[in-house]
Amino acid sequence: MKKENRWTMVFPLIIIWAAAILLFHGMCAIEPTLAASPKLFSFGDWLARSQDGILYKVFWTIGDWTDCQGFRSLPGGAALVLSGLIVHFILKKGCKAKMYPVAAPLGVMPQIILTGFVGVGLATALYGSGLSAGWLPTFLPCCTIPAALVLTYGSHWTVWLTGGVMGCLIQYPLSVLANNLAGIIGIPPICTFTILAVGFGGIVMTEIYRFLPWCRAAAKDENKRVFHPYETVNAPVPEATVGWYIRRFLADFTDLLFFGNEWVGICYIGGLTLSWALNPAHICYGVPRLYPAMLCGMMLGTSLAIFLWYPKYKELGAYNTFCVNEVMAVVPLFFGLAGEAATFNPIFLIVMAIISAVICPPFCAAVSGWIGKLTFKRYEGACAGVIAAAPTLGLSIILITLIFKGFLAVGLF
Repeated sequence: MKKENRWTMVFPLIIIWAAAILLFHGMCAIEPTLAASPKLFSFGDWLARSQDGILYKVFWTIGDWTDCQGFRSLPGGAALVLSGLIVHFILKKGCKAKMYPVAAPLGVMPQIILTGFVGVGLATALYGSGLSAGWLPTFLPCCTIPAALVLTYGSHWTVWLTGGVMGCLIQYPLSVLANNLAGIIGIPPICTFTILAVGFGGIVMTEIYRFLPWCRAAAKDENKRVFHPYETVNAPVPEATVGWYIRRFLADFTDLLFFGNEWVGICYIGGLTLSWALNPAHICYGVPRLYPAMLCGMMLGTSLAIFLWYPKYKELGAYNTFCVNEVMAVVPLFFGLAGEAATFNPIFLIVMAIISAVICPPFCAAVSGWIGKLTFKRYEGACAGVIAAAPTLGLSIILITLIFKGFLAVGLF
């Protein structure tokens, strides 16, 4: 057997890094021209019009699918959801093309999307009047425990409907509290969202779910769970090739959102970039140059993490490099929203990408493994995994944020 050489992935790594830096400079250069003639409503208009009628409330729920990573984009959300459904139905047809299955090979992608829309739709309907005062974290139900309930207990309507409703009634209030706490202690809100609304809220939701009369059968008996597995799955096997490396890089962009597919990753990035091109003030809450900085950071950090931790992929079959993708979205977002000029310095992004790629995957693996020993004693499947991993992701974001706050305090950037 031919011995694999990880260094075959150096060339695409260099290409991605060069492309990221060039994209950042090029996008920042043309952004003023794009902003001068917008073709899409701005984030400020989005907030204001969400009070006018049902259409912009629908737009808001679609944009919620991108809020977990801080983009808040209508085309990005539409591209994510539609491409996820398209890939699902392609796989249901027995497609033998090599690709990662969406939301694992369980065939429950439509139900994951349904539970997400139930949660964010109800949250927007019930609490949307508050949008007149500013952004609200209505996004939590579409990217956390409701999807994990479907992945764990199946696609029956009682599962996805119950998960969506509980996401609205339980996770949304916790996310508002988490957002307020983040403002008080000066850390990215997603840290407190993951620790409080997803970690603690996930425990509350899963406990309630297990005792609801109409959900108890599926919770207690695996034979009562309804899945529709794909007949044919040709998922890429970790190997030190350019093809696998690029696939893994693209899939990481949607792994945290339960999609985890390279083609969905392409569509997602395309939709986000389209929204920026139509109006830079539409995406990333309207902050100038923030989308180029976040996209550049994610490309730098994710590509390096996959290269560095490829031996873990080979050993375990999967690894949590997607956490770097999230860190390199959220931490630049945090500093960018705060008006920190260093956010738009490529050297700042490069150093952050290197530190995140080196530290975050093993840190998340160690801490989530320790928490997982506790959660898996009582919970199962994706619910136990999310309850264990979510606080870990929040802690890793806090760690990188504090490191770079220290760098800024001593004038390094």
